[in-house]
Amino acid sequence: MEITRKADLKTVDGSAEYFIGRVTITGQFQRESPSRVGGAIVHFEPGARSAWHTHPLGQTLFVTAGVGWTQIEGGPKLEFQAGDIMWCPPEHKHWHGATPDQAMTHIAIQEAQKGAPVTWMEHVTDEQYLAGTSAQEGAKAMTDNISGKTIVITGASSGMGAAAARHLAGRGAAVVLGARRSDRIEALAAEIARAGGRATPPT
Repeated sequence: MEITRKADLKTVDGSAEYFIGRVTITGQFQRESPSRVGGAIVHFEPGARSAWHTHPLGQTLFVTAGVGWTQIEGGPKLEFQAGDIMWCPPEHKHWHGATPDQAMTHIAIQEAQKGAPVTWMEHVTDEQYLAGTSAQEGAKAMTDNISGKTIVITGASSGMGAAAARHLAGRGAAVVLGARRSDRIEALAAEIARAGGRATPPT
């Protein structure tokens, strides 16, 4: 029998290649053959979500805290919360993450096929993430003819503020990011810059 103690679990930041927003992954594991099982504890800050992806043999998520959204390509966006258990069937393209104003944590369990438990795809855009919400309508109205303008976003470290900053920068605005957490502002500015946008902390 093997026990990994809580104090020995390693936590790493989720890669910007596979996630948007702040995500941490704790205790990630992949069991040796003949087992194919792997998993991790994944925490999403408000507004954070995975990229689109598939699992060759499906995935089970045990939601331990907060509220989140998930969607299979072509299907409706579904909300889930702490205590729920989700099953995503094999080879279904989907994403999941926190809502704009609440964090979410889940335990992810999946099996590997030919050594791979997941196939990562493109990022979920802000339009896809906010589709069907009042936030999407507000963001669309805000972004008419804003190319080249400077816009200040206060509370940019929150899920909704960060989503608005990404969206506006993607429409050509120069975004000034304001928030109490300077580390999150720097990370968000770097993320926007990688996507070709302009974002700076307030001077």
